[in-house]
Amino acid sequence: MFKKILLASILFSGPAMADSVSFDTGKGEFKITSEMYNQTYNIGNEKIGQTEYLAVEAKRLKSDAGTTVVAITGSVGGSGCAEVVSIATILEKGIVFSPILNACGGVKDIYVDNGAVIVQALDKDEATPIKYKVKGDWASENDGPLTSDYKFIE
Repeated sequence: MFKKILLASILFSGPAMADSVSFDTGKGEFKITSEMYNQTYNIGNEKIGQTEYLAVEAKRLKSDAGTTVVAITGSVGGSGCAEVVSIATILEKGIVFSPILNACGGVKDIYVDNGAVIVQALDKDEATPIKYKVKGDWASENDGPLTSDYKFIE
């Protein structure tokens, strides 16, 4: 039984926990390391920034022609939002993190559509849908201006 569980966990291709997650990119290795509630983000040997979340997951959404797009989800805890999301777009010339995308009621889906990343989430009431659209450093919320422009990464 243990071998089956271990094999299933090895084969699972969902999001990766950030204790030490990395993705190859056109600019070098994008790596998130976590120590307690502090995460550090690097490309190659260059430190990009840090965050402080209870847990972080990362999922590569797209990787082609020198561009890698990664969805990063952080668990906040407390009475605030359950989760926050940022879309990291890694190009040969640098990296861009979207502002915080609040998913107070959780994330339903994250996918790429016509070159933009779509984040479908729920508001704090866990019933009201929110749709974010992100392309590089531009983001919208429910087809209007983003209501929050807080940085994801310090």
